[in-house]
Amino acid sequence: MKEQVIALSGGVGGAKLVLGLSSVLEKDELLVVANTGDDFEHLGFPVCPDIDTLLYTLGGICNTETGWGRAEETWSFMNTLKKEDPEQAWFQLGDKDIETHNYRKKALAAGNTLTEVTADLVRQFRITPTVVPMSDFPVRTWVLTGTETGNNWMPFQEYFVKHQCKPRIYGIEYRGSQQASVPLQLDMALTSDSTCASGTCEAKKALVPMKPTMTSQRRRTIHSESHFITRHRSRGCRVLDSPSKPSAWRQRDVPWRTRRAFAMSQPERR
Repeated sequence: MKEQVIALSGGVGGAKLVLGLSSVLEKDELLVVANTGDDFEHLGFPVCPDIDTLLYTLGGICNTETGWGRAEETWSFMNTLKKEDPEQAWFQLGDKDIETHNYRKKALAAGNTLTEVTADLVRQFRITPTVVPMSDFPVRTWVLTGTETGNNWMPFQEYFVKHQCKPRIYGIEYRGSQQASVPLQLDMALTSDSTCASGTCEAKKALVPMKPTMTSQRRRTIHSESHFITRHRSRGCRVLDSPSKPSAWRQRDVPWRTRRAFAMSQPERR
């Protein structure tokens, strides 16, 4: 049985490291778990920023200048929206990007799970590693902010993109996380003896929403990231840290293929 690496990933930074891992690991050796805590609904579309950034990066169609969105994108829809409803034009949706969101919208409406829809997109983009969402259940990040008009809750993307992180934060909620559970494929990997390493490929912002969802209703329970790490260490698995802490990847006990993948994802450090 081949050993498997589980990579917990957010968007731009995580996608770069996962791309490096995919170049040194076989197809069935890498399982990528995408954060969905940043997901939201916009203009009637279910937008999954971190999943899509992973898909576009691994599929070789990502805008390398921004790190997100599609390469050679067109903006007919956004240009029209800016004229007709400028208040809704704060989140950039390219014409090619909308095709992904529209496909996801129709597939979900037809009764497919987010895991199934993501697997279909993986096949469409001819991506090698397996990519799964952290949960098929909606988990949404909301932030309590303070503005001139008082305190109010807003979706994370509005705070992050629309308001450019300017309002002061007084609280954060991960709505739906307590009811969410991991997909079956991830649950099986978490309890498999073939799992040899677990890597966090993104900043804490993207990983925190994953904590409550790391609950296996079928076999074992993982209440938090620290429990997740402790359990894997107790089984002899290597637990790797984020690209933001490169020293962790240079330790002697980190596999050379993983260290090489990190170097490939961080060319400015070479």
